[in-house]
Amino acid sequence: MKHFQPANLDSDLFGDQQLAKNLFEMFLMILDEEMQKSSLALKASNWSTFAATVHKMKPNFGYLKLHKGEDLCRKLEFEARSNPEKKAITQLFQELENFVEEVIPEVKNHLETTYPD
Repeated sequence: MKHFQPANLDSDLFGDQQLAKNLFEMFLMILDEEMQKSSLALKASNWSTFAATVHKMKPNFGYLKLHKGEDLCRKLEFEARSNPEKKAITQLFQELENFVEEVIPEVKNHLETTYPD
């Protein structure tokens, strides 16, 4: 199932090719960094750091209209802040990891085919 729909972004970016390219590059960079930080915080049961990192990822999904990622981050942040039960959070985080594994190639492909250097 394809999650990333770049056509949905056209009206928001108003044809600004450089802005679009920067947005996609930042998404990939930030997502990679924050997923790694989140994973480490989860393993250490460091709930404040975990909540902060998933909170930081949330708008990045929103910028690309990847609502499933945004929703998973919202749920993870809520669980980590209100009722940090490691098993439930680990399962939700696995859903996020799976989603990210599907989305990354879609965004990379769009970036490489639409904005070649």
